[in-house]
Amino acid sequence: MNPLNYCTLELSHKLVENGIVLETEAYWIKVSDSYKLVHSKYYLVQINFDCLPAPSFAELWRELPETFAPRNHTHYLYMRKINNFMQAGYVVIKKGIWTPLINFEATNPADALAELLIWVQKESK
Repeated sequence: MNPLNYCTLELSHKLVENGIVLETEAYWIKVSDSYKLVHSKYYLVQINFDCLPAPSFAELWRELPETFAPRNHTHYLYMRKINNFMQAGYVVIKKGIWTPLINFEATNPADALAELLIWVQKESK
């Protein structure tokens, strides 16, 4: 299992703190004093572990709206790789020029999307 396909422990914790709990097949479970990434929701359902959902890139992407329209301008969801960072955000595209509303960068693409999902949830309130 490639850990870059899933949110890091820190971002998984941040999602839960912000009330975003996605159904996922991967979890961070507490083992002794540390956490371990486990890919099996069925195993975790049977035993009551201290755990945090670790959503994948695809699970987070599915939760984000394709467009976001603050201030009467439609912004479009995008993700791109710049050097070793993934950048996720919303932009207005006019005459080929991208004007960003917001973007988040991370080496882990799932973390960039998690930050964006937290931001969208706060802005939508």
